Amino acid sequence: MEANIRTFKDFLQMYNLLSHTCFKRCIDNLNSRNLDSNEVKCVDDCSEKFIRLNHRFMAIYVEHQQSLVNKRIKEAEMAAESAKVEVEENSTNTLGISEHKPVPESQVPVG
Repeated sequence: MEANIRTFKDFLQMYNLLSHTCFKRCIDNLNSRNLDSNEVKCVDDCSEKFIRLNHRFMAIYVEHQQSLVNKRIKEAEMAAESAKVEVEENSTNTLGISEHKPVPESQVPVG
């Protein structure tokens, strides 16, 4: 449901941007309720151009989206592997196992 609401909001934002842009570019005279032929042609051309541009952006987005997702998955896997190695190293060190070389018997104080 959340995705549907987001999609609808995105659509409304695009529609409002299209309306605002084409109105600002094409409508010169507010003295009449009807658009003249030049305004109609301009609005048609503007909206068609806007829609084609949006489709092109979406095609590029979809094309590159999969590579971005794959890259993020690989980064997450590498981070998880790094965290796993760090946890294993920490658990080994907390068990009292030293990473240093043992002291030779001749240097151990007798006492």
